[in-house]
Amino acid sequence: MTLGSDNLQGKLSFNFNRAVRDARRDYPVETENITFIDSSHKTRDEQVNQFSQWIEATSPAFKDLLLKDTTARSLAALMLLMYGGTMSLKDPVSGKGILIAPGNPEENPLHKLFSPALSSEETLAYSFYHELGHLIIDEGLANTLRELELCSDFNESQSLRRRGEIFADSFAGLYGLQAGFLDKNKVQQLSSIRKAGDAIHDTAEALSALIEARDEMTMAPLGPQEIKRAAVTHAKKFTAR
Repeated sequence: MTLGSDNLQGKLSFNFNRAVRDARRDYPVETENITFIDSSHKTRDEQVNQFSQWIEATSPAFKDLLLKDTTARSLAALMLLMYGGTMSLKDPVSGKGILIAPGNPEENPLHKLFSPALSSEETLAYSFYHELGHLIIDEGLANTLRELELCSDFNESQSLRRRGEIFADSFAGLYGLQAGFLDKNKVQQLSSIRKAGDAIHDTAEALSALIEARDEMTMAPLGPQEIKRAAVTHAKKFTAR
């Protein structure tokens, strides 16, 4: 199982469109309402247009809470600037989600964040499955309007976003180990990078423990839903504290 990744002679080749097709195949219910955007194949203006159109198509309650005193286009431009063209967002009312991530290793602003732990191709894969984890796992993002309201408070925002990052990193880490584009050493290096990062991405402990947890699981290949369930079980050990 590769989900958009080919590991040929030890070298990973990531294909965004194939990853999307495979994600829709393996998580058909969870991805039914997700819009996928390859940010490296669109200009910033095209990204803003597509993102703002997605915002306009969400539920009125979500849109009102999200926009407040701004416009969909202004918010889309700001969020893309803040997150560097890599992000996910979900409307908990309609269930509509959006995943934006780069698919070209030569236009990959995230690589500097994960180097030297991961190659540019591995960074593309990890980033895609991290954002996918945010969207297909209920706890991966604020899943009620009330939680979105709480995100306006700095302290609550830190706690809620950290929770989502733990679920997303647990999914991406376990998926990478299963698919073969990560190994124990790379996960440990990722853990070290997260430890030195911001408070929201405080996922180092969960990533480090994932290595031992994977060793304790059956060595039989895990299917997509088994990976999701295992990631949720693992993440809950670090979000229930």
